[in-house]
Amino acid sequence: MKKQIVLWITVLLMLCFLPLHTSNASTTDPSAKECIENPDKAGCNDGEEDQGSSSPLNQSAQEESPSLAWNIVKLVLALAFIIVLIYGLLKFVNKRNQMFSNVRAMQNLGGISLGQHKSMQLVRIGDRYYVVGVGDNVELLTEIEDEKTIQELSNSSEGEAYNPGARLASLLSKNKKQTSQESDSSIQFQQLFQSELKSLKQKREKFIEKQQQKKEDSDE
Repeated sequence: MKKQIVLWITVLLMLCFLPLHTSNASTTDPSAKECIENPDKAGCNDGEEDQGSSSPLNQSAQEESPSLAWNIVKLVLALAFIIVLIYGLLKFVNKRNQMFSNVRAMQNLGGISLGQHKSMQLVRIGDRYYVVGVGDNVELLTEIEDEKTIQELSNSSEGEAYNPGARLASLLSKNKKQTSQESDSSIQFQQLFQSELKSLKQKREKFIEKQQQKKEDSDE
């Protein structure tokens, strides 16, 4: 769309700046017989006038060539100025739209497709970021709470080469890895807890045996 706008403006400018040349229809010169019979007829004395005016015509033709070159230079400069102006205007509009988009309370940062009518979306609500699953219904999958990740998302959404699908996949991979690490930590804790519990049980049994042994010795 932007290229089409630039193209149409360029064509219009070329049409406006092209020099217009008009040619006058030349009248038919009278024949020699007509000039002999009627010397005062129009066109019979043009030979002398043409000889006298040949020099100004040549001078006019020489002056026309530099004038055409200067018109072409002006056309190129005007086109360059218009193209720079359009580029600056488009950059300003894009930046302003991005600024308005960033101040909205809710913003869909994009997502990835998981099949027919199913996708995973990254949504910003205020300063919070959520990952939601969209299918037959909308379901909250997780909330992004890591400050470093939130800062990366904020910086990425302001950039031009922002890829929400890749970012969402990276976040899911990171979340999956974190969940796996938490699961491993939980298993290790359970194993340690069972070991300590078993050790306490053995100590308790030994203590009971010692108490019974002391009681038997005192009875004797």
